[in-house]
Amino acid sequence: MKSICVLHLLSSKQVQLYRQVREDETAQIIRKIQEANGSVVNMTDLLVTLTNNLIARVASGKAYGFQHTVHRIAKATTRFSVGNYFPSFTWMDRLSGLLREADEIFKESDDLFEGVIEEHVNKKDFGIKGHDLVDILLEIQKDKSTGFELERYMIKAIILNMYGAGTDTTSTSLVWAIGELLRNPRVMKELQQEALFRPERFLNSPMDYIGSHFEYLPFGAGRRGCPGIKFAATINELVLANLAYKFEFALEGEHSLDMSETDGMTAHKKYPILVKATLYE
Repeated sequence: MKSICVLHLLSSKQVQLYRQVREDETAQIIRKIQEANGSVVNMTDLLVTLTNNLIARVASGKAYGFQHTVHRIAKATTRFSVGNYFPSFTWMDRLSGLLREADEIFKESDDLFEGVIEEHVNKKDFGIKGHDLVDILLEIQKDKSTGFELERYMIKAIILNMYGAGTDTTSTSLVWAIGELLRNPRVMKELQQEALFRPERFLNSPMDYIGSHFEYLPFGAGRRGCPGIKFAATINELVLANLAYKFEFALEGEHSLDMSETDGMTAHKKYPILVKATLYE
């Protein structure tokens, strides 16, 4: 399954093919900031929406409403389950409402992804154009080219994994990057004057971020390394460069410089980034 996703979605060739989608979604966030006309903008929400829409379009052809469901799943998986550690006390998870919530989330996500698959099976009826990951998975299921039976529930799981793993990590890294840039005006100024953000500690070093040097492993390394390195790095570069070149940002709110983290599967920034933006000159 990993090789299928890498080959048809995350390879360098595929990343380049999705250039128009990246540019469209980046243009959308730029337009929304401009339309704010100097009023306070929640950058965290904008960046989350951008990555959600982008990855949904790339993986399934259009911006489906995955965001709420995936957020519920991520939140539920971080809850403590007594039954996982002491099976005889599973009744406590039922009493706390955890099992009921899990059932509700399963039905919600199953119905959502069933709808996505049905739309792709009947593309003409729904007016869906293009050829995306869901189409590829359905073709593999039909011709049985993998050597094993690709069940419908497997396709749903792959869609969820690609969307969940890609949106949360990418949007979170963008939020932290923007937050750090706003806290360090000198670095922001350098970024505005250069084509690419390059952390100073690595300026004169052969060190890279693809897992070859253990001093810096944003994407992990080895067999467990993130297969979406090229995909994520390209998005991050495009979004950060456009935001830095087009706007001057002023932090707003009492928690503007607070870089506290929240608990969860991904280290989210505790407080959203609120800014007022003016065109960069």
